[in-house]
Amino acid sequence: VDAEGRYLRVHAVDQSILVAPPEALIGRAGADVMPAEAWAVCRAAMDEAARTGVSRGLQARLQLPGGERWFEMSVSAVRDRAGRAARFVAISRDV
Repeated sequence: VDAEGRYLRVHAVDQSILVAPPEALIGRAGADVMPAEAWAVCRAAMDEAARTGVSRGLQARLQLPGGERWFEMSVSAVRDRAGRAARFVAISRDV
């Protein structure tokens, strides 16, 4: 995702655990596709990664068509030449 939380790329072996199909996410902000509570956790992980370089262990709950699922995130900051967090690589796993 970029610094504003817009999806740049999406990959999931099991697409049923995504809030929308990958092609529907590209260019959209997480805040626009996730419930506010889940997005707040994602944003907190991005903010922590921006400060420290990485965030691990934050968990978010999503209500998906197949039922409620919990995800644990790891987020790493990708910095630009000025040292600002320009993008984030986020990996989530179903817990």
